[in-house]
Amino acid sequence: MEIAEKRRQHIPLDYILGFSNFYGLNVKVDKNVLIPKMETELLVESVLKHIDAIKSVKCAKVLDLCTGSGCIAAAIASNCNEVDLILSDTDGLALNVARQNMTNLIGDKCNWSIVESDMFDNLKGLSFDIIVSNPPYVSDSELNELSVEVKAQPLIALSGGIDGLKFYRNIAENAKYFLQKNGSIFLEIGYTQGQAVSQILEEQGFCNCVIKKDFSNLDRVVSATVR
Repeated sequence: MEIAEKRRQHIPLDYILGFSNFYGLNVKVDKNVLIPKMETELLVESVLKHIDAIKSVKCAKVLDLCTGSGCIAAAIASNCNEVDLILSDTDGLALNVARQNMTNLIGDKCNWSIVESDMFDNLKGLSFDIIVSNPPYVSDSELNELSVEVKAQPLIALSGGIDGLKFYRNIAENAKYFLQKNGSIFLEIGYTQGQAVSQILEEQGFCNCVIKKDFSNLDRVVSATVR
C-alpha cells in the first residue's frame, strides 16, 4: 500500500525501490540523482567498444563528467577492469550516491576515484584517453513539457540552459585540454541535438564526429576525436 500511495503522488518507482537496473547492474538512486535511462546504455556500449580497441596499447584513463549516480562509470568498470576512472560532478549529494555505487558494485576491481568539480574546474593537471558525459541537455522551453515524474528528478541534472546546449559548449571548449593526443569524447544528447553538438565540437577542433542512433532511430550519442 505504501508503494501504491507514493506512486499516486507521482514519485518515480525507482526512487521508491531505491535502485534502477542499468546495464545489468542494480544501481542505487535517490532524489539527488537522475534515474538512468535505457538509452544511456548506448553511451556505455560506445565507450566499451572504444576501450576494447585501444586496450592492447594502454590501460584507458576515463573521465565520467557529470557522473550523477555513477551508473556510467560502474557499467564501464563492471565490463572492463583495464581502466582508470575518475567520476566528477558539481553536486556533492550526487557524488555520495556515486561513491556508494562504485564501492558496492565495483570495489577494487579497477582504479577509481571521485572528484567534486564544477565541470573541469578541479581537474587541472589531469589527462584522459576518454571523456564520457551525459550532461544536462533539456532546454528551458522543454522543461515545462516534461512529465511529472521526470520533473521529480533533480533540475540541476536536467537543465541545459536556453537552448539545451550550454554544457556541450563548455565541454567542447575545455575537454581538448584534458584529452591526450587522439583522445576521444562520448556524449549523450537530446534527440534533436546531433548536428548542433557535432558542429560545436568541430568548431573547437574536434574531428571524426559520429552520431549514433538510439532504439527509436533518434540521435542519442555523439563521439569525436581531438586532433
